[in-house]
Amino acid sequence: MFDVYVGDFADPIHFLKGGTSYCDFAKIDFGGAGNVASGVALLGGKTAFISKAGNDCWGRLYEENLKTKGVTTRIFYQDDIFTGLDLVGLEQDGERSFCVFRGANDTLSEHDVDNSIDLIMRSEYLYFSGYSLANEPQRTAILPCSLPKNKQNKRDIVGEIDLLDTMLSSLVEILEEKGILTTEEWEKRIKQRTTI
Repeated sequence: MFDVYVGDFADPIHFLKGGTSYCDFAKIDFGGAGNVASGVALLGGKTAFISKAGNDCWGRLYEENLKTKGVTTRIFYQDDIFTGLDLVGLEQDGERSFCVFRGANDTLSEHDVDNSIDLIMRSEYLYFSGYSLANEPQRTAILPCSLPKNKQNKRDIVGEIDLLDTMLSSLVEILEEKGILTTEEWEKRIKQRTTI
């Protein structure tokens, strides 16, 4: 999945229907779980990335970028849908807003996972983005992979639960607005629960 960053909008109305909006900054970058695989590989870890992409220039560019960082790839290309894309609006105060097109990413199937079982079984950790659990058939394809088949094939599951994080942040904002709990109190409670 690619991230397209657009920020510092000159016009207070970000996108004018039927019109043109201008910004002072734009950038296309590689995003999603591939960033995690690339980061771990660049730090010396051995990583593999399994995904689905549109049979388009963006999907091939994404795979090529992963390979240049030392990531083993297993990307399945699909002809009838485009590679996923995030439009990220960056405001002057640093706030981000997202418009997500999951595209071919959401079409990863059980068949694709079965064709990648060699990589999955050799892995110590399984990482997936929270967005991967949002839609079928990808959710059904991924969840069984996280369950150990037996003690020899046990894997730790590391999930980036983006949606849960967003919901918790919204909840904390509401609690703070109502005077029930401040962000600082929330963070203190979380820290107390995670301290060993």
